[in-house]
Amino acid sequence: MRAGLKGILTALTGMSVRAANQVVVVVVTLVAAHFLPPAKFGVFAIAAAITTLIRTLMYNGAFEYLLKAKPGEESPSECLIINFALVVGLTVLMLPLVPLSGHLFGSQDVGRILLALMPSNLISAFAAWQESQLLRAKRVRLYYGITAIAELAAGVIAIALLALHLGLTALIAQVYTRAVFLLVSYSFVQKLAWSERLDRERLIHVFRWASARYGGTLVSFMSGYGADFFLGGFLSPAASGLYRASSRVVTATSDMFSHPAQILSAAIFSKHASRSETPEDIWPRIFAACSFMGWSALAGLAAVSNQIVPFALGPKWAAAGPIVAMICIARGFSLVDSVTNPLLVAYNYAPKIFRIQLFVAAGSTLLIFATARFGVVAVATCTIVTSATYTLAQLWLALRAFPGALAGFRKTAAICFAPPLLTFLGARAGFLLSGQFAHVPPLAELIVGIATGILFWGIAAFALRKSAGDALHALNS
Repeated sequence: MRAGLKGILTALTGMSVRAANQVVVVVVTLVAAHFLPPAKFGVFAIAAAITTLIRTLMYNGAFEYLLKAKPGEESPSECLIINFALVVGLTVLMLPLVPLSGHLFGSQDVGRILLALMPSNLISAFAAWQESQLLRAKRVRLYYGITAIAELAAGVIAIALLALHLGLTALIAQVYTRAVFLLVSYSFVQKLAWSERLDRERLIHVFRWASARYGGTLVSFMSGYGADFFLGGFLSPAASGLYRASSRVVTATSDMFSHPAQILSAAIFSKHASRSETPEDIWPRIFAACSFMGWSALAGLAAVSNQIVPFALGPKWAAAGPIVAMICIARGFSLVDSVTNPLLVAYNYAPKIFRIQLFVAAGSTLLIFATARFGVVAVATCTIVTSATYTLAQLWLALRAFPGALAGFRKTAAICFAPPLLTFLGARAGFLLSGQFAHVPPLAELIVGIATGILFWGIAAFALRKSAGDALHALNS
């Protein structure tokens, strides 16, 4: 029982901290939306997307290798060299975008912001390497505590600078504050491991293993952020700003569940793989624990999106309401990936994942390229299609590898689907109820919708409490 409670505590810690982190992200987004017009927000979104691509690679490939390697095969120094080589190489490749940004996106500000953000990735290269060692040491709750403080400090600085009317400088300062805080904090709490000597063969071996993950991350990133570039190019930075603000609102909701699920899944599946144990029993239960909360939150947000966006972001962002609902559907599919992807990586299916990602990314890029000129809603529709395709392809691959898990998914189907369905219906029922009364203020209507959604979710959770408890206990593995 004590071991089970420890697993639940770790999961709840991750979700709670991630929720707090995303509250900070949402608050900064809300404040920025009131101080910055969509065009300015779009300028930062395009530049930040390019920088984030490089930073994301730091948390894949060598990061994952160091996390999952068997004792004696970690090659930490070689992993760090790969991180720095990637940052430097990709930064050099991205630099030509600085002078070309005016022609590509209709604003020289994109290039200036990009140039200001680029050095932050050098900091992230070292911090990500430190983080992989912290997680390998199973210090998950310490990791979440540090990231929470880092996000809070960065958010406070960003809001303060926005209040001083420093505009995009505030958002740049937020990126650097978070990166520096993580690097310094990890240096104090985790003794770093280094290779006894640099081994050229080990370096090549690690890079070969990681290359499929880098390629997969690259093409997946383009699927997720290609919309920012094409909307900015075909329409305007304002269109990119509208899409990115909508995506941030949804990501703030989904990430508080998907990120802990990804971190815990990576640790659990890597442990099972290193022991040559099958994941067929644990995989459906871990996903059920994630979807029980995550899908429900996304369903609730989709139900109230038209009412909450104008209230939260202001009237000038009202067009983002339907976009938020559509991105909720896309993020719902991505929630599946947060468990399936670590599973396949841990069992050395990274090359096959890369082939799926390459196919989906190519199709996604063509779809967005063809539809971006028709507006943000068209691009959001493409996002749903590509997210669903990628998720189903990964599930097909995973179920072929571990067919015994299908029985487990049948057992957990109710806990996965019933709570989000009742949450959505409850919120919509609340709006219908409040619509029966004349002159109901918009804020009151929103509160009623949220309250009834939570009520219906609570009824489903109570009815399925045994299944939910079993799913959460799986996180102790």
